[in-house]
Order: sequence, then structure tokens, then C-alpha cells
Amino acid sequence: MRQSEQFNSETSTQISLLEVHRTPALLMQKLDNLIEQHFMEQRSAEFYSSALAYITRTLNEITHCERGKTTFMMIQDRIFKEAQSLLETTPMSIKAMSFILGFEDPSYFGKFFKKMSGKPPKAYRLQALKMAEPPLTPPLKGGETRDQSPFELRGIPTGGGDINLMQ
Repeated sequence: MRQSEQFNSETSTQISLLEVHRTPALLMQKLDNLIEQHFMEQRSAEFYSSALAYITRTLNEITHCERGKTTFMMIQDRIFKEAQSLLETTPMSIKAMSFILGFEDPSYFGKFFKKMSGKPPKAYRLQALKMAEPPLTPPLKGGETRDQSPFELRGIPTGGGDINLMQ
């Protein structure tokens, strides 16, 4: 084999490997993994496009074709999913939750959540708790009452520790 034929063979192998790694499905998987790892601290599409060695505009075009949304919208969806989970499973105050999710002001979080769900966070939490209420239990002996929050009834601890998240 001549040297030029060997070079062409190696080059075409490298190009085909590059093409395999640049398929939209694999790219979306890598993007999903990056968002999952970094959504709490990295909110810009530029961070993700740089990490994947793409120009932001090109990455947005691919994500729009594959998922029908931009990279920024995918990041927002992941933040929203985390907010829903926190509202459904913790007694944490909405104010504390907004700071944990990276919002500088709780009112921004409220506007974001309402835009994404159509409801304010408090209304969403109340509806989620009503939907997840355990079945009615028989009364306690001697007429005692159950003084448990909806979170405690679902087995979610609400007290303890030095930090008060219920403010």
C-alpha cells in the first residue's frame, strides 16, 4: 500500500469516527447528561455548547430539530422539574427553595414557576399534596387526633437540624 493510500484510509477512518460521535441522538444524550450534572450552577447555553465543542447557534439548531426547543429551554425544563420535585417532596419554604435553585429573588422564582406551570408554587404544592394524600386511617384510641402535617403523613421528616426551612 502506498503512503498516500494509507493516509487516505486513516483519514477516512478518523472522519467516520467523528461522524459517529456527532450523531444527533448521541449529542442529545451527552447534552442531557451535562444538564443533569450542571443545571444548578450553569444556566447558559454557551456553557453547554462549549463543553460539547459546538457553536451555540448550531447546538440550538440541533436541539430544536431533535426536541423542538432550544438548549436554554432544556435547562429551564430541568430547573422546573427540580422545583416540582422539591415542592412535592419537601416542606421547605418557597423562599429557601428559590435560593437553592439559584434564583436571586423569590419573586423571580415565583414568576418562573407560574410561567412554566400556570400556577404559583404555593398553589402547585397544595394541589400536589391533595393528590398524594394517603387514604383515611381509622381514628386513634380514646379520641386522640393525628397532629401530623401532610408531609409527615407521607413519611417526609419536617423537623430537626439547625436550619429552619419552614419560614
